[in-house]
Amino acid sequence: MAPPQPIRWLHLSDLHLGCRGEALWWQVNEELEASVRERAAELGMPDQILLTGDIAFRGAEAEYRQEDAFLAALRGWLREATGTDRAPPVVPVPGNHDLVRPKGRALCNLAFLENYSQGRDDPLIAQFQDDLWKHKDVAEIAPLFVNYQA
Repeated sequence: MAPPQPIRWLHLSDLHLGCRGEALWWQVNEELEASVRERAAELGMPDQILLTGDIAFRGAEAEYRQEDAFLAALRGWLREATGTDRAPPVVPVPGNHDLVRPKGRALCNLAFLENYSQGRDDPLIAQFQDDLWKHKDVAEIAPLFVNYQA
């Protein structure tokens, strides 16, 4: 039996692409690139990239285009530093800034979530939890993630 192999990951969180002061992002990006290249040359290609928290700032479509460009660059740095064509999969986990904020009637349709902390004591919350977790029905909240999903 082969010994267990470690799983290596690169974890980035709360990038907030599209936020105010965006001009400073590119300075951070240069430092990040140097660090990623150095670590990848030293440790090898990570097995996965964890992208957690607030990827975007307002959940806007243009912010995710920025994210796509950033991820393409990141994977390029990793490939160049390790001398391989392989690129690790990205495991994204959205944060609260990655939602499209509902307006008008759409906001009214989700007003019951104000009582989410009441849990199953609130019949609307109980029904929502059943739909979401038991029936895997995300239709009610899917519009909030439309740009993230794209």
